[in-house]
Amino acid sequence: MVTCSLEEFSKRPPLPAPNSDEAGPYPRGVEVSALMDEVIIKVRESGPYLIRGTVTLTDAEGNPYTVEGANVALCRCGGSLTKPFCDGTHRTNGFAATERAAAVEPSAP
Repeated sequence: MVTCSLEEFSKRPPLPAPNSDEAGPYPRGVEVSALMDEVIIKVRESGPYLIRGTVTLTDAEGNPYTVEGANVALCRCGGSLTKPFCDGTHRTNGFAATERAAAVEPSAP
């Protein structure tokens, strides 16, 4: 599957009309729905989880939150007054997190 970042996707020209014979600017074999449905969750250093893409966020009982826009910042520090959303409290409450994803070793053939 071919993927691209939200930034790369937003710079692409408009998609051809559905059921169109026009190839459009996307590589052959790439399903447009796969590009549009991609969700990226970025761990911000000493900050929130930044979610880019269309998501449904629900509470513990399954009730959906109202999420506006394509980006959502979720609290990691525990100090936000607007949980589960980030309100910037991590900047003043001493929250520090610098974890990194583990490097993946290539598997032997």
